[in-house]
Amino acid sequence: MARIKYYRVPKSIPDADDVDGLGKYWLKYYNAGGKGAMDKWMEAQEILS
Repeated sequence: MARIKYYRVPKSIPDADDVDGLGKYWLKYYNAGGKGAMDKWMEAQEILS
């Protein structure tokens, strides 16, 4: 479902090494109106790194 949702966004996805850009993209286009926030995104990125 995420692929379909992102496919419909006209703006291209940021580069893989642009963690901040990916977070903003996710927050605006995928999680719009959800409970996500940039601080939670950054916490998840720290765990994955």
